[in-house]
Amino acid sequence: MKKRVLSLLLVVLMVVSLVPISALADKSNTDVAYAVEGGNIYFDKATGTITDCDYRVTEAIIPAEIDGVKVTSIGEWAFRNCTKLTSIEIPNSVTSIGYNAFGGCTSLASINIPNSVTSIGAYAFRSCTSLTSATIPNSVTSIGECVFSGCTSLTSINVEQDNAAYSSEDGVLFDKEKTKLICYPAGSDRTEYCIPDGVKHVVDIAFWGGNYLKSITVPVSVERVCVNTFDGLDNLKKLNYKGTVKQANAIVIYDSTETYITYPISIIPADIHCTDGIIHHYDDATVPPTCTTTGYTHHVCKYCNDSYDDDIKAELGHNFVDGKCKRCGVSESTVTPPHTHDYKSVVTKPTCTQAGYTTYTCSCGDSYKSDYKDALGHDYKNGTCTRCGAKDPGATPPHTHDYKSVVTKPTCTEQGYTTYTCSICGDSYKGDYKDARGHLFVLGKCIRCGEKDPDSHTHEYTKTVVAPTCTTRGYTEHVCSCGSSYKTNYTAALGHDYKNGLCTRCGAKDPSAHTHDYKAVVTAPTCTERGYTTYTCSVCGDSYKGSYVDPLGHDYQNGTCTRCGVKDPNYKPQADFTDVAAGSYCYDAVQWAVANGITNGTDATHFSPNAGCTRGQVVTFLWRAAGEPTVGGNVGFVDVAPGSYCYEAVKWAVANGITKGTDATHFSPNATCTRGQVVTFMYRAEGEPAVGGNVGFVDVAPGSYCYEAVKWAVANGITKGTDATHFSPNATCTRGQVVTFLYRAQ
Repeated sequence: MKKRVLSLLLVVLMVVSLVPISALADKSNTDVAYAVEGGNIYFDKATGTITDCDYRVTEAIIPAEIDGVKVTSIGEWAFRNCTKLTSIEIPNSVTSIGYNAFGGCTSLASINIPNSVTSIGAYAFRSCTSLTSATIPNSVTSIGECVFSGCTSLTSINVEQDNAAYSSEDGVLFDKEKTKLICYPAGSDRTEYCIPDGVKHVVDIAFWGGNYLKSITVPVSVERVCVNTFDGLDNLKKLNYKGTVKQANAIVIYDSTETYITYPISIIPADIHCTDGIIHHYDDATVPPTCTTTGYTHHVCKYCNDSYDDDIKAELGHNFVDGKCKRCGVSESTVTPPHTHDYKSVVTKPTCTQAGYTTYTCSCGDSYKSDYKDALGHDYKNGTCTRCGAKDPGATPPHTHDYKSVVTKPTCTEQGYTTYTCSICGDSYKGDYKDARGHLFVLGKCIRCGEKDPDSHTHEYTKTVVAPTCTTRGYTEHVCSCGSSYKTNYTAALGHDYKNGLCTRCGAKDPSAHTHDYKAVVTAPTCTERGYTTYTCSVCGDSYKGSYVDPLGHDYQNGTCTRCGVKDPNYKPQADFTDVAAGSYCYDAVQWAVANGITNGTDATHFSPNAGCTRGQVVTFLWRAAGEPTVGGNVGFVDVAPGSYCYEAVKWAVANGITKGTDATHFSPNATCTRGQVVTFMYRAEGEPAVGGNVGFVDVAPGSYCYEAVKWAVANGITKGTDATHFSPNATCTRGQVVTFLYRAQ
């Protein structure tokens, strides 16, 4: 352990020794420390830029001048991850706010941007989770991308009316002409948002963190979006496009590097579009709660029948008066007494198109769903999803990919990787991942990337459990003394528990006001489906199912159900032929052949095991044993008519090199097959596996057409010679011999 610590110290010292002395002394030479509440900010007199701050700073009133030098800029990363900063005053001398200048300032609740500022860098206020509003002054002419991304409390972004470059509508940031949507305020409590007509471009992660949104409508005017435009929307259920699929597929899609993509429908999260690329259009139906069942809104896509439920309303609970419920009429004595739910959990994993979730069910029957996991989305490779097999709607015809590689080097915090992109179809994937290098902090900064050391202590989080209410989720909050915090262990809202018109937990009033007059309709059980009684109120239409009866099950007689006519999948007819005696060499083979549909008898009581087997019969037996695979095209033989019993089998045999015709235009299906021909057909059907050794028969010469097939058949116990030294390849092969060969080969 001591050796390891010493080695690490040596590495740090070596790295420090490699840094120029001028660089290490830079802050002392050019940066001036200026005291504010909680610590210092640092000012570069040479450039007029605020460059850094102590992470303990809580309030920063920046003067217009420091040491006689005008403050003109808030530099890149200057206040990044300053989690205790609650307020900042920026003087009118400042003209620019740099890249990520206030990123991660989670306690900053407001910001006043002076009318002197002309440019705001990308990610300038990223993840300022306490920021509730922002105003862009008239002076601003340039705003970088994702300037307010992850500001989950931001309810509106306002632009002063006389700004020449930007505008806002309903708290959403646009360019002046409202043709480009730049940023949606993530903290807005709207559940639906319609992008205004006339918007042509929606930028990268414009909606990130807008978790109140359940529905977004996209107008036909949109021509250009980023692949990440609709990322980070955990509760989005609908994405309605006002145009056609053809118009949707004409939208120009690009990634954050301005690389254009050829399959535009992929910008839509997998769980909110149909599998054929058509965007879901949901019809809604509301189901009110009853005394014992929850209410909800049911949404069904009119294109693919995809559905989901939301807006769950808690069951009303019984309102007993004189031993009888005023709402449903049930007797109080028949209701299960109150108990503590013993919920058991069942996890449903996400698929490419469906969200995953956990179902919690009590032994009393009460259940709910929680812990939703986003759908995985399709992983298309060569036109097909590797997870579910769905075809890529934007795939080009089959081709050989000519992947070009672009290397992204690892940074302190991000993996490096190589991106491989096909120039023909645009398919791409990432590989050759390299681990992030990690920060190397020296004198409070990483000497690789300039990142300020965010911590000099080990977090000691205290836990506070916040219980769920009727309408809000519960959770556990972890808070460190340094201000860092996070939430875990979310639990679902309890829902209202109405008794006598009021919720027993929060006092909310019961919206229901009438007594249900449920009428019963009985649905009888079938062989496979439960029977039940449907109870429907004629006043409000509320309904529920009960009085379930188990399925009857199939009553198979001679392979067929007497009730519904379905065939018994396990039924195998017993062959009973007078010319195939029990114990004969082919008895078991004949039973197998009949049971598996390879062949039947020549009549009801005869199999004719000694009759010669024809060429048409042999290839038909082989084809049926192979599962009757389908082969396209025509036979091409004048003596094999379409629709004949062996037509499809002959196509398959020729296509797979099992046999050819007896000449260019004839197959001779009625010619008898020899022993040599039968084992050769079988050998070719098995892919002509190699077998060592010699045949050992004087009538099968090396190099003959059936030499290798005979070796294979003997080695695998399919048949032997007709005596010790003869195979008799030219002898007629009988029906009994053929089915026996096939039976032994299975």
